[in-house]
Amino acid sequence: MEHVISERVFDTPMTVQRYGQLGDEGKSCLDLYGVTYRGSYLGLDGSRAICVFLAPDAEAVRNVGREVPIVPATVWTGHYFHPPETADIAPPGRQTVVVERSFTEPATIEDLQAREDASSWCLDMHDVRFLKTYVALDRRRMICFYTAPDAEAVRKVHETTGLPYDRAWAANTLGWPSPAA
Repeated sequence: MEHVISERVFDTPMTVQRYGQLGDEGKSCLDLYGVTYRGSYLGLDGSRAICVFLAPDAEAVRNVGREVPIVPATVWTGHYFHPPETADIAPPGRQTVVVERSFTEPATIEDLQAREDASSWCLDMHDVRFLKTYVALDRRRMICFYTAPDAEAVRKVHETTGLPYDRAWAANTLGWPSPAA
């Protein structure tokens, strides 16, 4: 099974309730295509969403998406990086912040990790903690997750240290186990 990421942008903001309803409508298709839903991140403003699946390949997730009346998605297969001591979502009182990265040339995980390690002082200064990352197989797309007081703290870290990013946004987490689980 592969980690497959689905990215969506909405012209009209999506509510948590409506997003959940659409997900419920697609549940019957998951088994049909051998897809396991892991969880979603819906922007606090409802304009963007990231969904994570385990699936045989990206096409299986695309097939499920064709069955659900929702905005078309960019779908890609990637590698998953997760420190063993971290949870999947932010604890109560903190936000989960999604950071999107795109690269014209394939990025090396080692280079990005070294840059982030060198920036640990700034992460600490802004009370930002790394949660996990998904990297596209072609290494030109990356989605990173942090826990922070807010998205602005994560943007400040990236701007201060020169870490590349396209955008950073706070998200509601849907379908993930609670931090205590």
